[in-house]
Amino acid sequence: MPVPPQSEMNIVVADETEDVGSAPPLQSNTSARIALGLFIAYLLIAWWWLIFKIGPDYWFFRDDWGMLASRDGGSLDSVMAAFDVHPVPIPVVVFRLMFNVFGLRFMPYHMLLVTMHVGIVVLLRVIMRRAGVGPWIASAAAATLVLFGNGGSNIVWVFQITNLGSILFALIQLVLTDHDGPTSRRDALAVFSGIAGVMCSGLGLLLLVPVGLATLARRGWRFALLQTGPPAVAFLTWDHFFGATENPNLPPPRVLLAWTSEGLLGTGEALGHLPVVAILLALLLVGGLGLLVTSTSLEDLRRTVCVPGALLIFVPLFFALVAVGRAYVGIEGARSSRYLYMGAVCSLPALAVAGDAVARRWRPMTVAVVLLFLAGIPGNVQAFGNLLGLPYPDKAVFDYEQNVMTGIAMSPQAKQVPRWVRPLDSEIDFKEVTVGFLLDMRDQGFLPPRGDLNPNLRGTIQLILGLIQIDQAFADGECKTRSTPLNLSLVKGDTLGITSPVQVALTQEGKVSSGWNAYRPMFGQTLSVESPSLEVRFAAAGPNQTFTVCR
Repeated sequence: MPVPPQSEMNIVVADETEDVGSAPPLQSNTSARIALGLFIAYLLIAWWWLIFKIGPDYWFFRDDWGMLASRDGGSLDSVMAAFDVHPVPIPVVVFRLMFNVFGLRFMPYHMLLVTMHVGIVVLLRVIMRRAGVGPWIASAAAATLVLFGNGGSNIVWVFQITNLGSILFALIQLVLTDHDGPTSRRDALAVFSGIAGVMCSGLGLLLLVPVGLATLARRGWRFALLQTGPPAVAFLTWDHFFGATENPNLPPPRVLLAWTSEGLLGTGEALGHLPVVAILLALLLVGGLGLLVTSTSLEDLRRTVCVPGALLIFVPLFFALVAVGRAYVGIEGARSSRYLYMGAVCSLPALAVAGDAVARRWRPMTVAVVLLFLAGIPGNVQAFGNLLGLPYPDKAVFDYEQNVMTGIAMSPQAKQVPRWVRPLDSEIDFKEVTVGFLLDMRDQGFLPPRGDLNPNLRGTIQLILGLIQIDQAFADGECKTRSTPLNLSLVKGDTLGITSPVQVALTQEGKVSSGWNAYRPMFGQTLSVESPSLEVRFAAAGPNQTFTVCR
């Protein structure tokens, strides 16, 4: 499958009008243009649907608040400090720029995330075409990822700008460095792209593996060292000055193997969605690559499929490397949405190459291969509806948190409590998200419009601001453990202690009159009454559980 030389202008987009392989073209130039046109139309429709139909079901979640409230961007340490153990300076700058313009309006952040996702899809199709894959099969294979609901946390959780940034820059690096000849401006741009990928997340460091393998196979060890050395040095320099590197306990080999196997199976099932489709995709991969290897010279393989091959080799290695730091969550962690997305990104180019090899041998199979790639899309679209299962909240939780937080900011009672009071004890794990933070957002016009609050929500806001949680142990008092609800009449200045999670609601004439608010000891064992008077009911956090209240 020899590839014609490429000019400096042909860096990103493969020529859709010329066949790359040595076999007679499977599609005419007109057919190739139609395939490209339909693919672009599909991308535009999907981009709109993801932003304006799927996006409104979500809001900021967990790690998002670490970027929005915990990083002011005003110092080098704020930008360069590790997030968990990851370097995230580029996402920090992006988040701060967007925060200064859009505040807590979710759509612009999600629009950026979806646009990055679409950019990854486009680059995958470019890689497929440069490997000689026909336009229809390349379009169908890349289309599989566009509405990939089984990997959808990377499409709706805006913090994943970090991981998508690493993936996007790694694919750009692979496309730029995939050429013959001496070092050129493309290689310099590729190195900078690799450094940018490493500065988006720790995933960027892992992705140097397929970059190095592909460059080694195509151009030799010197070029591979050029592409991987500077990004690796950039990471090590960051880690020395700002990193928070941990030395995890290496899981036993059987755990690494189990995680890798589960990740590979999960990726296949996620792409096909239906077991029969997943099995057919696996057979296509094995059969197509076997056919290609037995019918193509080693030199042609080296020149054409080094990038898809390197990405495919990286898939099991990726799951094994992730297991080193995440095996403690259990083997089901290998099927986390963001990991399946990575598995799909790295598998699809090789799947497309395999499908194209089959279609070139038996041309009537082209339609069957295209339909096989498209078969998983309907199920993946439906998967968006069940995407954020545990540990992610659903639409109701997002709506609740957004309404409560905006409602607190607009409440006159908010100025009567300390600025450090946390508005919610739920998925917001960052202490910087406080009443003071929300008041500042209100004053700067950075809050989204607030919908009408029902009586339950108004009561919950009154409770959150009237019974605040203090981050200290309860001093003195008698503690009683109960399994049945407890009604209390409280006045300003009263304090209580909790040693177990509890739910609290306002009552009126002995009946619950607001939604329940959760209080957990991990955020402070002392509750202080700030309202003139409160009628409340304490209850256990879950069925068949007890709770302890101290007075």
